[in-house]
Amino acid sequence: MRKKFFLTAREAALAEKSSCLGRLQRVSVARGVVFVAAVLALAGGYDGSAGLGALGAALLFVFARLVVCHRRAARRLVLLTARLSVLDGMLTRFDGRWRDLAEDGAAYLAAARPQLTDLHVFGPSSLYQYLCQARTRAGRERLAAALRTEAPQGAALALVRARHGAIWELAAHPQTALTLASYGALLPDGQDVAPLLAALAEAPRRPSGLRRAACVLLPAANVAACALALLGAVPLLLPGGLIAGSFLLTWLAARRSEAVLAPLMPLAQALGAYRRIFLTLERAPFASPHLAALQRVLREGAAAAGPCEDAAARGCGTTTQGQAAGHGAAVREAEADAPRGTAAPGQAADAPTGTAAPGYAADAPGRSASAGLRLLARLAAAVSWRRNFFFYFLANGLFAFDFAAGLLFERWCRREGARLAPALAVWHECEVLLSLSTLAVTQARTVFPVFLEGEAPRLTATALRNPLLPEESAVANDAALTAGTTIITGSNMSGKTTWLRTLGMNAVLAWAGAPVCAAAFSLSPLALYTSIRVDDSLAEGMSTFYAELLRIKEMVAAERTGRPLLLLIDEIFKGTNSADRITGARAALAHLTNAHSITLVSTHDFELCDLEVPGGRVRNAHFEEHYQDGKIAFDYRLRAGRCQTTNAVYLLRLVGILDEER
Repeated sequence: MRKKFFLTAREAALAEKSSCLGRLQRVSVARGVVFVAAVLALAGGYDGSAGLGALGAALLFVFARLVVCHRRAARRLVLLTARLSVLDGMLTRFDGRWRDLAEDGAAYLAAARPQLTDLHVFGPSSLYQYLCQARTRAGRERLAAALRTEAPQGAALALVRARHGAIWELAAHPQTALTLASYGALLPDGQDVAPLLAALAEAPRRPSGLRRAACVLLPAANVAACALALLGAVPLLLPGGLIAGSFLLTWLAARRSEAVLAPLMPLAQALGAYRRIFLTLERAPFASPHLAALQRVLREGAAAAGPCEDAAARGCGTTTQGQAAGHGAAVREAEADAPRGTAAPGQAADAPTGTAAPGYAADAPGRSASAGLRLLARLAAAVSWRRNFFFYFLANGLFAFDFAAGLLFERWCRREGARLAPALAVWHECEVLLSLSTLAVTQARTVFPVFLEGEAPRLTATALRNPLLPEESAVANDAALTAGTTIITGSNMSGKTTWLRTLGMNAVLAWAGAPVCAAAFSLSPLALYTSIRVDDSLAEGMSTFYAELLRIKEMVAAERTGRPLLLLIDEIFKGTNSADRITGARAALAHLTNAHSITLVSTHDFELCDLEVPGGRVRNAHFEEHYQDGKIAFDYRLRAGRCQTTNAVYLLRLVGILDEER
C-alpha cells in the first residue's frame, strides 16, 4: 500500500512533467514569434502607420504575458523535478537501492562512540542513510544529534515524546509530507545559511547617511536628466555624464558593496525555496502539538519553547473534521493509499505532551516568516544578476543599484533578521521529523515506543525486527529483558549478531523519537555500550583482542557508576585462544552481571552456558539451524536454553576446505 502511493505519485508527476515540457516548448515558440511580430509592427508604426504602432504595443503586452507564463512553467518544471527526486529516493527504500544514496552520515562517526559503528547508525548501509531526507547542513546535523541521543530525560525526553505526534501526523498525511520534502529538495545539497546568519548579526544598526543620500539623489537626477533629454530640453551629454558618474561611484565602492551583499549572492535559489517551505508550513492544518507550536513560530514569531497548553486547549491535540478537510482533496485522495501501520501515539506509546524543542523563540511577535522572507528572496534574486555585465552597468549607472541593495539588505537585517534564525530552526526540526517518519511510511508494522519510569532496567518488545532488513523477509522475535546476563549461543550465521544489533538499533530509534520496527516496544532509561565490530589498529599498535579489552573495560567502569546499562557483546574475547577466552569471559561477566545492567553476550563457547554469578541472574537463549535435503537452513527464531548443534564442519565442507569423507 505504501509503495503504491509513491508509485502513483511518481506516475502523476512524470505525466505532469511531460505536459509541462510541452507547454514550455509551445510558449517558447509563441514568445519568439510574438516578439518578432511586435518588432515589425513597431517598425511600421515608426514609419507613420498608427494601426501598426497600436498592434505593436498590443503584441508587446502579449509578449510580456508569455514571458510570465514561461517563467511560471519553468518554475513548475523545477518543482516537478525536485518532487520526482524525492519520490525516487523514497522508492529506493523498498528495493534496497537506498544503500546507494550519497548522504550516509559517515562524517558523524566518532571514535569515542563505537556503538555508532557497531549498530550501523552512521556510515554506508546505516540507519542514517536509510532515514535521512534532510537537505540542509543544519538539518543533517540535527538528525545526527537525534540519533546520538541516549536515554533522554527531562526536556530531551519531552522533545522525543512531542516528536511522536508530529511524525504520526506526517505519516498519516503523506501528500503534505511529500510537498514539504519536494520544496526542501529545491535547496542546494548540504545548503548552509551560517554565512547569512553571521551577516545578520554583524549588520550595522544605523545606515550610512551618505549612501542613503546617494540612493535617492543619483537615481532621481539620472531619471530627470533622461526625461529632459528625450524632450529635447537638455543635450544627451548631460544624462550620459550623470550615468557615467553614478556608475563610477558604485564601482569605486564595489569592494564594500560586495562584502555587504556576499551572503546573498549564493542564496537566490535557497531563499525562494525557504519562502515556499515557510508558506506551506504556515498554511498547513497541523493537529499535533509539536507541529502546531513550530507553526506558531512561523506565523507569529512568538516564543514556542516549553509546554503548549494553550495549543492543546484550542484543540491542537486532536484532529478535527475541519483540520482533516484542510489538507485538501489531493490529500484525501492520497490518504486512500496512506501508511496505516504506525500506531498513533497514545494507543501504543506515550501521548505527546506538546512540548516544542528549545531554541525556536524569536525576539518579538511580527508578521509571518514567509512574508518577512519575501523581500529578501527578491533582493537575493536581483543581486544574483550582478554577475551580468549589462545589468551591472545599467542598474548601477541609472539607479545606483549596489548602494540601494546594500541599504535594503541592512534594513531587512535590522527589522526581520532576528526572526530568521528561529524560522530556519523550525525547518531544520521539520527535516528531522520527515526523516524520522521514513520508517512509518515505508514499513507496514511500526510502533512508537513507551518510555518506562523507575530505576530497574527493562526492555520489552513484541515482534521486534531489524529496521535495515526488508520487512517481508525480516524475522521478528520477542524480548523481555531485565537485569542480568543472557548468554546467546548458536551456530554460525544463525542470527546472533543480527539480534544484538536489532535490539540496539531500535533503542537508538526510540531515543531519537522515531517509530520502531515492532508490534510493541518499551524500555527504561539505559546507557548503551557495545562490543560487536572490533578492529585492530596498525597505527596504534593495537590488536583485536586488546581493542576488545578496552571496550569491556569501559563497560566495567560504567557499571561501577551504578547507572542502568544495556550491554551488547558479540562473541566475547574472540581474539584469543579458547582457554583464555573462557577465563576472561567469566571474569568480565562477573562484573557485568548485576542489578542495574541488561547484558547480552553471544558466544560459541558452550562452557559459558554454565556461568553462575553470585547475586546475579544468568539466562540462556539460542538460535539453531536445521537441514532440508542435505542443505542447511535457518529460521532465525530466538529460543530459550542453550544451543545443542554446530555447523562449522558443514560450512567447511560447503566451501571445499574439508573433504566430504572427513
